[in-house]
Amino acid sequence: MRRKIVISALIAAILLTASCIGCIGGGMAVPIPAPGITGDNSGGAIVTYAVYETLTEQDYYVQRISPEGDFLWGGRGVLIGSTGNGIPYSEAVSDGSGGAIVSWWECLPEVPGEPSSCQPYVARIDSEGHVQWQWGREGVKIKSMIADGAGGVIISVWAADTKGSLVKIDSEGILPWGEDGVSLSLPDAYLCSIASDNSGGVIVVGYTYQGDSDALYAQRVDSQGNILWQAGGVQVFVGPVVEGAQVCGG
Repeated sequence: MRRKIVISALIAAILLTASCIGCIGGGMAVPIPAPGITGDNSGGAIVTYAVYETLTEQDYYVQRISPEGDFLWGGRGVLIGSTGNGIPYSEAVSDGSGGAIVSWWECLPEVPGEPSSCQPYVARIDSEGHVQWQWGREGVKIKSMIADGAGGVIISVWAADTKGSLVKIDSEGILPWGEDGVSLSLPDAYLCSIASDNSGGVIVVGYTYQGDSDALYAQRVDSQGNILWQAGGVQVFVGPVVEGAQVCGG
């Protein structure tokens, strides 16, 4: 049954995004970005996806799909944002109450001679398709996110100044770990992935550069935002630097 639901949700997401492809550039083929998907805790799924309105403009939608494959939030779903350029990105995790917490990437239209202006957004959508709160922060990239088990989310973010930190947003949209989150104190760190510790905290892994070597570290942060393992984390692996390699997906 679960397999059938997931397949139905993926097919629905593809149909939703593909419905607009034929109207772009006289039928010009445009790659469809992968949709984000999470279960709704009742046998259905919630999908977040981008629709190309033009070759350089995309809108982001969230759609809930019932166990029977019916669309519950209208024909296209709930419009949550749009972007004027850049690579579309969206992700979703369950809020444990029939809704989802979704993230997406927005950029302002490019201005010749001006640097691009982009930032990620995160929002909680309840089981009826209503936006409960929204958070955004310029100058960071979301690397990964997981549900915190209490209706909120924990996000690993990368910024040029802090390199790697964790931001927690609770079910009400409050930032209990502060606006900047918890710094992992890993010099020149590039966060890769995070996993729940099943106690409201997370374990995160990330790469750092050490001269002519790459080092993979792991660190645990509890539900209160306290770093539990030794300063700098636990070293998991050290290997030679591969020139030109893309670390953790870039």
